[in-house]
This record gives sequence, structure tokens and C-alpha cells, in this order.
Amino acid sequence: MADENKAARRKPAGAKRAGQKPQARRVDVASPNRPKRSRKTLVDDFAAALRADFRAHGAGVIAAVRAEKPEQYLKVVLTLLPKDFSQDFDADKNSL
Repeated sequence: MADENKAARRKPAGAKRAGQKPQARRVDVASPNRPKRSRKTLVDDFAAALRADFRAHGAGVIAAVRAEKPEQYLKVVLTLLPKDFSQDFDADKNSL
């Protein structure tokens, strides 16, 4: 009976105790089954295929997309810009 009372009073695992910070858990993002360079290889392969496609079909396709689907063209342009581009743009705008 005393053991039952102890179990009832016990805090659930991971509950914070007074005055203690919660422990940070290390999260392993990479799957143990995935080779370390597989993502980079995928990106490199995609970039090579895109380069080959551009060489085969040229800038004419880009111009056609810009004319026929400007929203898609703009989306692609924005994904290619660096993430800190807006900060650089704001700095340039303030200097005007």
C-alpha cells in the first residue's frame, strides 16, 4: 500500500522540478540509415540536370515562362535569391 502512494505522488517523467531548468535533449536530425552526403549529392545531381536542360533549351524557355506565367517566374526568382537579400535591399533603400 505504501508503494501505491509513492507511485501516485510521483511526477510524470520529464516534469520540471522546482528550481531546475529542463534538460535539453539532443535531436539527431539525420537518419542513421541515410549516408551523410546523400542530400548534397541529390542537390548536386538536380543542379547538373537543370544546367543541362538550360544548355539544351536556352533562355527562350525562361522568357516564355516570364511572359505566360509571370507568377511562376517570380516564384522561381525569389527562391534563387539569398535569404538575407531583403536586408541588403533595405540598406540600399535607406542610402537613397
